[in-house]
Amino acid sequence: MVSPAWCLFRTKNIVKKEARCSRCLTWVSYKHNTSVLLNHMLTAHGLSYQDLCKIRNSQDCKNDIVMTTTNTSMRNAQAMFFATCNIPFRVVESPSYREYITMLRPDFPLTNANAVRDDIYKMNNTYRAQISEKIGNRKDLCLITDGWSSSKAEFTLYAILAGYMDNRGLMLQQLVGVFDVKSSAAVDLHQDFITELKSSGLSLNQFGSMVSDGASNLKALADRLKIPKLHCCSHILHLVVSEAITLKPIHSIIEKAKLIARKLNKSGTLRIQIRKLAQFSNNSSALPQSYSKTRWNGVVDLLMTTKNHIGSLASSPDFSSMLFTGNELRLMEVVIQLLEPVKITSTRFEARSSQASESYPYLKFLKHQLTELLDTILKDPENKSIVEQAKSFGCKLLKCLDNRIASVGENSIVPQLMLIDPRFSYSSLLTDEQWKGAEEKLLAEYDDSTVAGPLLLPVSSKSKSCSMDVFLSSGQQSVSNNGSQKSKATKEIEAYRNQIKESRLSSTSDPMAFWSTNEAKYPILSQSAHKFLAIPASSASSERLFSSCGRILANRLRNRMQPETCSALLLVQAKSGMEKLEAWRENPSADQEYEGDALDDEEDDEHIYSDQSDDEINPIGGSGDC
Repeated sequence: MVSPAWCLFRTKNIVKKEARCSRCLTWVSYKHNTSVLLNHMLTAHGLSYQDLCKIRNSQDCKNDIVMTTTNTSMRNAQAMFFATCNIPFRVVESPSYREYITMLRPDFPLTNANAVRDDIYKMNNTYRAQISEKIGNRKDLCLITDGWSSSKAEFTLYAILAGYMDNRGLMLQQLVGVFDVKSSAAVDLHQDFITELKSSGLSLNQFGSMVSDGASNLKALADRLKIPKLHCCSHILHLVVSEAITLKPIHSIIEKAKLIARKLNKSGTLRIQIRKLAQFSNNSSALPQSYSKTRWNGVVDLLMTTKNHIGSLASSPDFSSMLFTGNELRLMEVVIQLLEPVKITSTRFEARSSQASESYPYLKFLKHQLTELLDTILKDPENKSIVEQAKSFGCKLLKCLDNRIASVGENSIVPQLMLIDPRFSYSSLLTDEQWKGAEEKLLAEYDDSTVAGPLLLPVSSKSKSCSMDVFLSSGQQSVSNNGSQKSKATKEIEAYRNQIKESRLSSTSDPMAFWSTNEAKYPILSQSAHKFLAIPASSASSERLFSSCGRILANRLRNRMQPETCSALLLVQAKSGMEKLEAWRENPSADQEYEGDALDDEEDDEHIYSDQSDDEINPIGGSGDC
């Protein structure tokens, strides 16, 4: 398509929307269509497109008016602005906004709120078409899903994300649908999922696994789809902490910290006062914040921020009735010590690069850490006055964690995930029989006609030693060979087993780097690696998505928003993230790893919960159990 003749007109009459040809000085009316200018040059002066390019690059055109963007690109940029900045569409009808746009681009046709909404819907459709083209033929997708409801908006949204591994060995999680549901029952969700995926050119039979919270309707949905379901590991740890803090002494401390946070949230004067008091001791940490009961690690953050400002709070008479006793402060310190490793592990699971194969090993390692830490705490003479409370809390925390670990270990797909991950395969975490069972399940997916999957490009890997490696290497298990005649896949597993037992990868290394290097050696097993290592350890990406959704609906100026509009906004934001990913893939930074799309980070949504109750923002499955 030929570009407009933006290089040939020196002056413009803005009122009459005319421009003067720089060659014959004829005034040409262009209104909203710059192609009229191009037609004038092509017909009146007999110039070709090549001639126009030469004139554009010539010295004579340095002072010509430059119009490098078209009205379509301006409309798209405007739509993306409104989709990503959480501003009501009717701002485009503001006289000040119109004046500003006219100054930037006099010939740009001014739009109204409905036009902006239509442009966002068009971009939403474009994004869905890109998804269909990109992963419409894949059969190894992981279904990442969660639900979210808002009593203010009076609708319930479910998100569908597709997890997969690209040909670079990069884990990706792409938003493919957001939709409103009338009923959360599994049978209704099944049909809604089919309809929503069809809009993006996908189908449910392309998904081979599911990751979500412990909601019963999602478990039933996975059973209907006949695919293995993994419980989000960050949510598992959230449930562990929620059960452990119900002990009366711990609950009392948390409630007192909540009162302090609520009082600070309601009064800007008190916040300024506490910050000034904190400055005298060079304390710049965040003030205590109220948190939703469904927010992961919220209780840890609350106790840590409260502890950091104990001195400042004690200096203020407004908090004299909320001060902690000496034993309470000591017990708070112990609780923080025990919950800190839980938070670190949960944060690891939240990372977009975290894989489901890490779930069981790192939960077991967390139990090992907590056991040693509790033993150290109970032996500390400074904790003599609160030793019974500390022991009760520590034992309950370990018991809750142990129950969850057992639940994860009973999941039939977990041994397969660990087997295909060279960091954890054939370690002492599972018995000989469990490793044999994992091999049999893996072999059951193949026959003699199986061919190798797509070739993976080499991926860089940095190996570092850590205590996790020591934990994994404590007692290697031996797996006996099957004496029967072996298929190609069986021979690959035998060779793979021997290689792993000779030299295990570091726990911090990239398992896909191993399969990229050894794909020619293990062409069949590499297919399983491509499939299983794309399954994330948590559904944190959907939580980040609904953090964005909460910000959209928290805007009181958007009280008439429909669920279709909210869905389109979230998908257009994902489109922006997809474009950033493509740009990164064209020019990746050597020292920076791509961290996903434009979905928000968890730490940015604290202010939402400080002003709203738990009923106003409630992840449906967030408080569900397994």
